[in-house]
Amino acid sequence: MPKNQSRKVTNGPRVYIASDYIDKAYRFPICNQFIVEGRGNIDLQALTHAVHAAAAANPSTRLVYRGWLSASRLVDSGVAPPVTELDGAQWSGLNFQGTSFYKRPLPIKTGPTSEVLVFRGDPLRLVFRTHHGITDGQGTFMWIADVFRILRGEAPEGSGYAESIDQFRNVTGMHEPKWKGGQCVAPTGNPGAASPDISFCRMDVKGPISKLLPKVALLSAQAAWQKNPDGKVIFGIPLSLRPRRPDIKSASNLSRALYIEITRETTIEAIQQRIQAYMEQDGKPAFAEKIIPRLPLWVLRRYLENDIKKGLKTGRYWVSGFMSNMGRIPAPLVTLDTFIPDMMFAVPPCGMMTPFFIGMMGFNKTISILLSMPSHLATGNRDRAFMEFLAENLE
Repeated sequence: MPKNQSRKVTNGPRVYIASDYIDKAYRFPICNQFIVEGRGNIDLQALTHAVHAAAAANPSTRLVYRGWLSASRLVDSGVAPPVTELDGAQWSGLNFQGTSFYKRPLPIKTGPTSEVLVFRGDPLRLVFRTHHGITDGQGTFMWIADVFRILRGEAPEGSGYAESIDQFRNVTGMHEPKWKGGQCVAPTGNPGAASPDISFCRMDVKGPISKLLPKVALLSAQAAWQKNPDGKVIFGIPLSLRPRRPDIKSASNLSRALYIEITRETTIEAIQQRIQAYMEQDGKPAFAEKIIPRLPLWVLRRYLENDIKKGLKTGRYWVSGFMSNMGRIPAPLVTLDTFIPDMMFAVPPCGMMTPFFIGMMGFNKTISILLSMPSHLATGNRDRAFMEFLAENLE
């Protein structure tokens, strides 16, 4: 995508953009955050060159927001993502203790909207961060893979230009099963007393595990019912629509969420079938998809703020949370002569308006279960207890 070309702002990215402007008390960047952890050394100057060159090959990492309402666009700023060194001695990589990088803003209007953080220590960790309004997890990984290709002396693969997710839609006129958000319960129960913050917890389990996401969905619903037996449980499952158009390789935000209500009669097979059907065709666009791109950011901001306050007060949410299986990452993609990766994981993009976002990611023979949530839903180590419940029941 040459500099100064641009693309539409569709409903999902527009909500993430609006989250940049909610009340500071509840504002945490909604970002894709991938961490590569390993042994060895990476020269800072060589890394900086690779990050800049990979961003030029994948300009979605350089986008900023311009314009108003339905005429707004995401425009290539031409500004390369910065690379910053930090002390990583106090950070375990298992939670946020000893670090606060997740609070670093990626301002959508001025940029930079992407960055790389180098945590020096044992192990060495590289953190790749992108604003969720400009790209999704798969788009972020396209950039990461090209950074490592350039460091190995290979040519970057790069990514092309997609005007919007509309190019990947396959609207057949079918009617998706109806669901109604609101009054949903969280898997860890009702809000506790805590200052506004985001909690992160990582747990590693041995893989492979078949039908991992449907199993996690059912176990998460069971955990929610242990706290609120009659509670409604709905999960959003972001799915990349890229497989529909293999002729377009784009690092844009090309994910769309499938929403599934989980009942006590729901089966693993039923969830799997819904996901497979959704990847083939869309139902008719919901009303929200049509109206959100036309709403001013201040309206969306006010809605998000009210939703956060309602959740804090009532313990009920428009959805119970989100979950995503990011698949298995081949270790050679992030391996160098001077650096051997031991682990790659992510911090799921979660703000105060989302009661729970769980991600799953494979690397070598390990599956990392990754949980982000507002701190008031993690009090009393409830996040860790939930993760242990998953680990004990996954097979």
